[in-house]
Amino acid sequence: MHWSLIYLALVPAALLFLFAALMALAGFRRMAAGSATRRWPSAPGRVTRSGVAIEHTTDGESTYEVYQPEVLYTYDVGGEIRTGDALHIHPRTFSSRDAAEREASRYAEGAEVRVFYHPADPSRAVLEPGAGRSPAGYFAMAVLLAVAGLYAARLMCGANAQVAAGLPSICGAVPSWVALPW
Repeated sequence: MHWSLIYLALVPAALLFLFAALMALAGFRRMAAGSATRRWPSAPGRVTRSGVAIEHTTDGESTYEVYQPEVLYTYDVGGEIRTGDALHIHPRTFSSRDAAEREASRYAEGAEVRVFYHPADPSRAVLEPGAGRSPAGYFAMAVLLAVAGLYAARLMCGANAQVAAGLPSICGAVPSWVALPW
């Protein structure tokens, strides 16, 4: 087998590892942004509207609805009344209207709230500081992609003796727990 074919055989594994790294990076970025909001100063605020926004999304073949809690609020920073609508640093959407309504219902219209705002740009504000659950999904996907990359590498090394012989350092580095089911 030609060397270029040997390396080409491992391209799927390399791509899976690349996507795993990108997902992990996205998770770390979301975690850092959420963590920063925990250090933001806060101000008293009041909810002016609470409900659910419906968005129609298409995937090319069908159209479906996604739901997002919609909470509008005002808050006072240095004597200037500002408005905000972000619950979290990263907006959440739900496939279930009930789930979005449960989230929005925690903020009844007229309720007094604590608003956390960016110290350099007080127009950026959230009601719930922190990263929430969003980084966990990215990290879970990164782990799944990395494991899939290991399986792809094991498959390539196990399926062709020339690949295994041509890349002993790579094929030998695939952990033994990544066993093929056949």
